Amino acid sequence: MIRDFNELSKNELKEIMNKNWMTHDAMWFYNCLKEFGIEKTNPFSFIQLYS
Repeated sequence: MIRDFNELSKNELKEIMNKNWMTHDAMWFYNCLKEFGIEKTNPFSFIQLYS
């Protein structure tokens, strides 16, 4: 059942946003990996992690 964002608690909204960010990050990593390979992708992944 889809609910209006106004009906969600702060924790529910935080959980949704966290899952969305994790999906976005995984897709970024996967596409970089396909395009550039692991040797070039990993350094950028670590830069993103600590920036």
